[in-house]
This record gives sequence, C-alpha cells and structure tokens, in this order.
Amino acid sequence: MGNAPRASVVRHLPARWHIETVAAPRNGVALDAESASAAALARPRAGLPLRELAQGKRNTVIALDAFPADPLRQTLLRAMLRELQAEAQSQPTLLLAADTAPSPVDLPADLRAQVRLLWHDPQDQRDLDTIGVFEGITFWLNYHVLAADLLIAISVLRIDDETTHAGCYHTLLRLTARSTQRDLREARFFDGSAESGTEVSLLERALHELARRAGLSFALEALEDEQGRLLAVFAGMPSGVRAAMQRRIAELREAPVRHAAYDALVLAAPRRRPQSLFEAASTVVSQGLSPTSVLAHDGVLIVPVTGDMGDQSAAAQAFYDALTNADSPEQAVHLLRGRALREGEERAYLLARLMQRHRVIAVGAPHERLARNSHFIPARNLMEALEITESLVDHPPRVLLIKRPRVTRPVFSPFLATLDDILDAHERQPSSKPMRIAKHS
Repeated sequence: MGNAPRASVVRHLPARWHIETVAAPRNGVALDAESASAAALARPRAGLPLRELAQGKRNTVIALDAFPADPLRQTLLRAMLRELQAEAQSQPTLLLAADTAPSPVDLPADLRAQVRLLWHDPQDQRDLDTIGVFEGITFWLNYHVLAADLLIAISVLRIDDETTHAGCYHTLLRLTARSTQRDLREARFFDGSAESGTEVSLLERALHELARRAGLSFALEALEDEQGRLLAVFAGMPSGVRAAMQRRIAELREAPVRHAAYDALVLAAPRRRPQSLFEAASTVVSQGLSPTSVLAHDGVLIVPVTGDMGDQSAAAQAFYDALTNADSPEQAVHLLRGRALREGEERAYLLARLMQRHRVIAVGAPHERLARNSHFIPARNLMEALEITESLVDHPPRVLLIKRPRVTRPVFSPFLATLDDILDAHERQPSSKPMRIAKHS
C-alpha cells in the first residue's frame, strides 16, 4: 500500500464514490532545549514560580520518568536544579522510575554532584506506603515521594504518545507498587467516552487523584516529534501543565475535514518499516476511539499490514491470544473485562470494543488466517478493501484517506462544509448490511 493509497487506485474508483484526503498536520517549530526550558520555568502555568515554592523546603524530591541518559532530560534536569539552587535547604533527591537500578557513575558528573540518586523498586515493600483507596484500588506509593515537602515531576512525551500513558501523572504511576500498577490495568479503567459519556477515562481520573494525594506541586513536561525534535516545554502546576500540553498536542495533530462522519477511514502505512497486526491495532484504536473521531457508526477502518506477525514480545503474544481465543469481539470484551490486563491485552481489549461498532479491514496481511481469527476482515489490496466497504453500506461510500494516521487526528470543521455537504448529510441514514466473518477451523 506504500505511504498512502496509490493515486492510480483512487483515480480508477467509481465516480459515485466520495474520496477525500486529510491534510497532514503542520510540523511544529523545533525549539532549543535550554532556552525553552528556561522560558517555561520563568512563566509557570497556573501556579507559583518554582523558586517561591522551594523557599524553606528541606526535602525536595524530583521524580523523573526515565534515567537521564539523553541530552533533553539532562537539560530539563539542569534547568530545574538551577531554579532550586538558590532556595533549596538541602540536596534534592532524584527518584527514578527506571526499569533497572541505574549506576550513579552513568549520570553526568555535574548532575551527580547536585542530587542524591535513588531508584524505585515497585516490588520492594520496605519503600512503599499507602495513601488510601480509589475505586477499590489501594494506592501504594514510594515512601520518599510521601516524605517530600516539595514533589516535582519531569517527563518527556512524544507527539504520537497517548496522553494517558505519558506525562507527569504517569511518572507518578511508575513510582507505585507493582500491585497498584497491576490493579489499575483492570479493563474498566480503559473504558472511556463510549460508556461514560465523558472524554475522561477512569484511568485518567485515577492518575489525577494519585497526583493530588501524593502532593505533586510542580511539573516540567517536554514534547518531542517522531524524529526527536523538541516541540514544546511547559512548567507549573501539574493540572495547568497537563492542560497546556494537551492543547499543544491537539494543535499539532488535529486536521480539519469537511464532514462529521465518513463511511471509511483509510490509514496509510508507516513510511520506513513494516507494520504487523499488533502494531496496526494501535493506530486503529487511536483513530476509531478518539472522542473527536469522524468515523460513522458501523463505519470501516482500512489499515495496511505490510509485515508478518512482527513483534514476538510477550505483549504481542498476549494481544493475539486475547483475540484468537474468543469467537467474536463481544466475547473478547467479556473475557477481558473484570480483571487486570497484561501488557498487550489492553490493546486487544480496546480493539475488540471498537470492533463491536466498526469493521476493520487488514490490507495485504501475510497471515490471512491470523487476521481473520483476530476478527479483522482480510483483503488482498486496497481496491478489494474498498469494494468490501461498499458492500457494507447502502450508499456510495464517503472515504477519508489519512496519510500520517499516528500523528493526525481528523476533526470536523463546519466552516469547510458546503451547502451540498450539509444536505447530503441529512439524506444519509446510518444503516449497514450485517456481515458475519467466519473463522478458519
């Protein structure tokens, strides 16, 4: 399928079809990390400057989302320490949410001299204490976090991250006990707007409550693009930083389209690497379950699968097992709901939820049986996928081509709609023809 649906295919489609291409989101201006960090700290969001917060504090803890081996995290940390230097009464503690215990010698000498380096072990009960219960889940958090009289979080996001899985709140989640992390992976925490009528999932509410109870006072967040260029830095009160970052991500990702509902979204393949079913599912979920999704009810998502099963990790295997062990998306949701999800099962659960309302066509999947048993509709090529789409709706399909689906979020803009568009929308009825997909024996 390439980077986008081939122009020759689109050119030979029937004239009755409605084909649009969403404009790629604009690239943000690359920022200098040092000056951007200093500017963000000088103008905090919805709160006091860090220097004022640090006055008289004797136990400052800086929670970092990963070991600062990269230049950006080192720059953010240096900027933070400069602000604290004049006011801090003692050496700050740098608490790392790293997967393995780091060696202090791996930290640059200037940073090593300014902080006390600690590593959080989520299974070491001696360093954990409870801060109560939320929705039946006990919050066990690192003791050093709770002992701090000034708690700060530093995190780096990527433009294609899901915001509930990154940022200052998620940094604190990684400083909880393994049991708390496991329990917050119950399926109900990933149910969002479709069930609750709100754009905020239970997981997001849990993370906000965790930060509140922990006493998180200040956050410093940075945003990178897919190539590692710095796009934004925000500092200040955590809720203000989160809101500012989400607005900035929306500005960079959202692309206006003419219609509120499309019969099919065609998601282009990544540019430089193959894409397995497991990897494609992440993009499908991002587009189909977005609160601003422009996919019609019972609409179709068409996604290329240009590689084999790809990732052989435990997460990928858990994803395939969760789907292939169920006879339908409904059964997959039923089997996964009510328990903690392993890594990979979360993606399977969200995809199965989406498949209850939409069809997903996998184009060019090398393993057709795996695709069908995972409840995708296999198609040899884009033309066949579009023909399947037409068979599922009772009117000429309206199709939206998305060239960079990982970083593009189409959003309906009434200012782009013509009078004909509005009249056509009233004439269309959300009906579809049922289609049962038989599994191979």
